[in-house]
Amino acid sequence: MEKYTQIENEILEALCNCNLSSAELRVVLFFIRKMNGYHKNQDQISLSQIVNGTELSKQTVCNCLSQLKLVNIIRLVKNGVSAKQSNEWLIERNVSKWKLVNRRRLVKFPIQTSQISGKKLVNISRHTKEIYKRNIQKKEYTKKYFKSHVTEILSEAKKLYPDKNVERTMDEFLEGIEIKDYGYKNYKLAYFKWIRNSQQFNQSNRTTRPKLIIT
Repeated sequence: MEKYTQIENEILEALCNCNLSSAELRVVLFFIRKMNGYHKNQDQISLSQIVNGTELSKQTVCNCLSQLKLVNIIRLVKNGVSAKQSNEWLIERNVSKWKLVNRRRLVKFPIQTSQISGKKLVNISRHTKEIYKRNIQKKEYTKKYFKSHVTEILSEAKKLYPDKNVERTMDEFLEGIEIKDYGYKNYKLAYFKWIRNSQQFNQSNRTTRPKLIIT
């Protein structure tokens, strides 16, 4: 006969009906395997054992343990006093003592009705022209688009800053982003800010180049 782990019907039914996250449920099932599987009421279980047994991250396991203790599904019996002695845990077998209604997550994020949640499942279709315009706007943000449309951007810069040497500042800007790419969200706006920064630089008669402004 293959090996198996016995679990009380009352606990199994309570786990089916309670609102645990998938990660929290995995931790509870691991505890059941460690205790019921070896016929123990409580057991020393280390954090690394839970991480390896559930394949969850260490931070996720710590969050799950805190939540499960909060609702009284598991209890910490004894703290480990050394690296060789792990914390000792037990599962609360009396499900009537579980305090699921006191969970902060359930109070903070109440379950929505199907009418409200159903509306969020409906995708709002956009017109093709609107999508095209949005994609064009996104392209203008990129470094590649900026470098391939220098002439157009210079023409726009001359209108905005007629008294500035925009060709020189463009050369300086292109040289600057080649030396160190700051990953601007919008290279065109970054260039215009470079022009304004260059103006302040000239007015103050500084001997160093103006710094690139990160946007």
